[in-house]
Amino acid sequence: MTTGAEVQGGAAKVEAQRPPRLWVCFGLVGLYWIVLLIASPFLGRIEMKALVSSWGMLAGIAVAVAVVGAMLWEFRRHITRTVTSLPFSIAQLGFLLGFTVLGTVFLQQAEPAAYAQRHGQAIASVLLALGLDDLFHTSWFTGLLALQGVSLVLTAIEKRAWRLHMWGHGLSHLGFVTVLVGGWIGSQFGFKGMIDMHEGQEASEVRIDGKRGVQPSTRPLGFALKLEKFAVEHYGPEAKFYVYERDGEQFRGVRSFDQQEAGQKRPIGSSGASFRLVKAYPDFYLRPEVREAPAGQGKAVLQVDFKQGDWSARAALLAGVDGQDATLLSAEGPSCRFVWATPSEAEIARFTEAVPDRHIIALQAAEHGGAAEEVAAAVGATALLSKAGYEVQILEFLPDFTYDTKAKKATSRSQEPNNPAVRVLIREAKTKEEKTIWLYAKMPDFGHGEGAAAGPKFVYRLDPGHQPAAREMLVVGEAKQIWRLERGVVAQRLPLEQWQTACAGLPVVGMQAFASAVVEGVPTTRSEVLDNPVADIVVEEGGVTREVRMAAQHGEPVPFSDGKTFLAFELRANEPKTFQSHLTVLEDGRKVTEKTIVVNDPLSHRGFMFYQSSFRKEDPTYSGIQVVRDPGLGIVFLGFVMMSIGVIFIYYIRPRIMAGMGEPHGH
Repeated sequence: MTTGAEVQGGAAKVEAQRPPRLWVCFGLVGLYWIVLLIASPFLGRIEMKALVSSWGMLAGIAVAVAVVGAMLWEFRRHITRTVTSLPFSIAQLGFLLGFTVLGTVFLQQAEPAAYAQRHGQAIASVLLALGLDDLFHTSWFTGLLALQGVSLVLTAIEKRAWRLHMWGHGLSHLGFVTVLVGGWIGSQFGFKGMIDMHEGQEASEVRIDGKRGVQPSTRPLGFALKLEKFAVEHYGPEAKFYVYERDGEQFRGVRSFDQQEAGQKRPIGSSGASFRLVKAYPDFYLRPEVREAPAGQGKAVLQVDFKQGDWSARAALLAGVDGQDATLLSAEGPSCRFVWATPSEAEIARFTEAVPDRHIIALQAAEHGGAAEEVAAAVGATALLSKAGYEVQILEFLPDFTYDTKAKKATSRSQEPNNPAVRVLIREAKTKEEKTIWLYAKMPDFGHGEGAAAGPKFVYRLDPGHQPAAREMLVVGEAKQIWRLERGVVAQRLPLEQWQTACAGLPVVGMQAFASAVVEGVPTTRSEVLDNPVADIVVEEGGVTREVRMAAQHGEPVPFSDGKTFLAFELRANEPKTFQSHLTVLEDGRKVTEKTIVVNDPLSHRGFMFYQSSFRKEDPTYSGIQVVRDPGLGIVFLGFVMMSIGVIFIYYIRPRIMAGMGEPHGH
């Protein structure tokens, strides 16, 4: 018969064997972390070499460990039951997971100023005090990993993992401990460094850049590394869309889209905005399209089609409109003018006079878009917009603007005014504030931002001058004739229908006169070569859709309402595709191995890994080689193998062993 005392004793025994509650385990692990945090200033100063060489310190630590060990032995049963319990394992993993997340959220191993700028001084002080700026190398994080290892070892002992049917559990637990030990060995005795090399150079040392507050040092390799050859392969020119975000005073690229990707709706920014590419023009050109109009609703227009190099161009000449009644058909020679009347001798004579180009800079009125004030300026001279209070100086004029991607500068495709552009210095007369911008006669919106923040809008117009030529073509509207002039003297008159005869030797391929017509610029491309890439996109934000034309070489980025997101269309050429180094390892002057390394394909020798890391655009013979030594890597791999074998044993071998023993699998 069982007595009440025996029942109470059994209940007490069961209660004593019950694992602690989860919140208690979290509290214990948290208390352990606080103790580690308090001890970190001391633990962080311990170096293994100094510890081994200092026998007095080693003896003191041994005494302290003995005292603590005796106390732990006295309460071993309670401690073992706690640290081998499932709630305690959950608490440990919870702390490790939480700190690991913090280590990925907060920038690691940066300067203190970077944390203050990004998070504010108060939060930065807390981060630095807790060591969250270099979390994975703190002594308290190592202590948490050590606790995890001790817990796993005790669990393996508690389960008597040396028994055959428990080998799987033992290998799984001890494999994880082996991974932790390998990681600790790698962090203590491994290192990462750099070798700066040029072709033909040898190096026998690696530079170790110290952590914050630690001076850089060097370590010997024990052999020589020689850079035989370095090469960089580049991409061809490519026009892509780039998304930038403002980070303080800087902008950082967060994403890019090629033109194929941008053909579909792409969300960007934090405001829910999106954009989509509608049309791309590799070599943008506003081609004039002439459309007949009723009398009085248009102007007299002469349409001239001609060859410009290897592409077809068109000029739409307007009768009586100064600066728009002529075009140069070739870089060398004859110009073609359209006069909608039979010219008098005096009018013919003026073609013999030299007339300089007139560059007109206008300040556009905000209310209606017209010119509020304009002024003519010569290249290099300064002119004054007196009413608006601005001084303008034309620094450079390019008659046929394009951007040389190789030379990284603006240049002119030809001497013909096909795409006139000027680089202008704008100075406010009162404040003396200055800015330099490009203005484009055929694309007045390029070079300006959007909204009031962009400031006043300046536009440019070119009135081409005239230089006497040995041969000129004068198209007379009323007489329907083409007059050929030589040095200003009419040498031949032909009907307009015989323009091919009159224009022999000129690159003219078509000519048509309209008594009344309107001219519209239709965007097109001269060729498929990326000489002047332009893209038409549709931007949608806040339920509002707008169309934007973006120029890769001289356009402005599109801002979004969140104030930090910008979309740019850029032409990039000669971007590095791959870079590689052919390395040779020399020992005692003898070649022992060699390999051509690229990114993520290193050379391995005597425990060292040599990775292709960097290069310099301005120095084609330089190669930056990253050196990694991790003596714990093999131990880590061994731990993974042990865990894998343990899992296989648990699920495939243990059931057969248990079946042979005549016991259920879970026993």
